[in-house]
Amino acid sequence: MKMTRLGGKRVVWLGLLVMFIVFIIYVVWDNNRIVTVEEEIELMAADGSADIRILHVTDLHEKTFGENQQRLVDRINELEYDVIVFTGDMLDGLESTNTAPFFDLIEAVSNLEHALFVPGNSDPYSYAVGEDGTVEKSRFIQELEALGVDLVESVYSFDHADGQTYHFVYLEYAIGNVRQSLNHLEGGRIPWDHPHYESYILHHEALMSELDFLEDPADGEVVIALNHYPVQDERMAQIKQYDHLSYREFDLILAGHYHAGQFRVPFFGAFIIPEPYFPRYGLFPPQDRVTGPWQYENTKQYVSGGLGSGGPVPLLKFRLFNPPEINLLHVRGTQ
Repeated sequence: MKMTRLGGKRVVWLGLLVMFIVFIIYVVWDNNRIVTVEEEIELMAADGSADIRILHVTDLHEKTFGENQQRLVDRINELEYDVIVFTGDMLDGLESTNTAPFFDLIEAVSNLEHALFVPGNSDPYSYAVGEDGTVEKSRFIQELEALGVDLVESVYSFDHADGQTYHFVYLEYAIGNVRQSLNHLEGGRIPWDHPHYESYILHHEALMSELDFLEDPADGEVVIALNHYPVQDERMAQIKQYDHLSYREFDLILAGHYHAGQFRVPFFGAFIIPEPYFPRYGLFPPQDRVTGPWQYENTKQYVSGGLGSGGPVPLLKFRLFNPPEINLLHVRGTQ
């Protein structure tokens, strides 16, 4: 009888060990595959002829997909798109110099005709103090632009083959009032008493003045805002209330940051997302405000689950039931 009980316990422990090994293998496999999510988005404000494909890549966090990002490169290069946007957290820390995972990807992507970047909270700052004391674009941004990717600070515009003019704007600038809000956006990045602070302010005021067209955009032009952080309904309402901010009815907002929750529960969704505008700082968030498309009044938004993972605990920097994704968005206007 005793041997039978011991044997039964061994079977149970062996079964648990096998299940654990299978689970680990699954998690590793799931974290290293790439899902292409395709979505059609109709814009009511756009002319019926609007027809553009946007590839949305975000939150790489220095993750690699094969040597020199070959598997990710192959996946991107097999897709047809008009614009590729990177919405931040491509690196994994403000002080990180490990640009290879991101730059290897850019160097091998075949279509960079319109390639745009906005920074996330784990990317190096866009500006730095140079050796001569002047304020200039950081080395990270200079190298990024040398590879053919534009930093969107105010607006990036182009005329597309569909006959439409598309304006891609940096949301955090676009919601600002030029004369009142600059310090709210940038005040902490360059010291107030820096000898070149005034020229830095003037530079950014000039950039923000490029967004004056948002006060009265022309009919038929499409305005797409890029941001790292999703803009939840509560923040939208708050923007309307603040005198130093200007609410804009963008045609579309593209964002990342949430990693679709990073750890997802089957048949439920995200357990938690980093969102201060939600109760409990995003614990048990509304699932229709975590990833994919949603709408606030007349503004549509699409949030990508991204490619990588983050967090302060190294052992927990993985995704669970949540494979890495890139997003091919087919944006069309309606009559």
